[in-house]
Amino acid sequence: MPHAAAKFAAERMIETMDLPATILRPNYFFQNDAATKDALLQGIYAIPIGSVGAAMVDIRDIAEVAAIELLKRERASERLPRDLIDISGPEILTADAIAAIWTDVLGKPIAYVGDDLDAYAKQLGVYLSAEMAYDLKLMLEAWQKIGVLPMPGAVDRLVAMLDRPLRTYRAFAEETAAQWQRD
Repeated sequence: MPHAAAKFAAERMIETMDLPATILRPNYFFQNDAATKDALLQGIYAIPIGSVGAAMVDIRDIAEVAAIELLKRERASERLPRDLIDISGPEILTADAIAAIWTDVLGKPIAYVGDDLDAYAKQLGVYLSAEMAYDLKLMLEAWQKIGVLPMPGAVDRLVAMLDRPLRTYRAFAEETAAQWQRD
């Protein structure tokens, strides 16, 4: 995706220079959906991720993995090899599955808005640059075709690293809805 081009270039530089670094590749964040609060409260799940599915991840899991890796490198007595960690969530969710979770959590029907990427890009264009809206449209187009699936073994590696299960989308939705009620 175009917005990931700088990250890709940085990864290539790290590889070319054989830098001893850990590269994190997190998937789509649960917390991105919190920004759609108004739409959700109006009964709409508005992110057109489609029906193939996405292994979304909680940013707190990403932060914990990052902290573990930073401390591991800081405490190492010798140079550690370059490492790449794909960070995905524990479940592959479709847009309809996410809408169903919000339906349960909010106690009212939440409908998936559908896969119309042009309409979504137009909506994004209200508060993002045209370039960024187009970039996100391209990303979501790929997601609708091939999904955002975890790499083989990625989830097991994360569970072992964290020594606990990864957070679920449902738990995120429940926590988020509870916070909205307190606000």
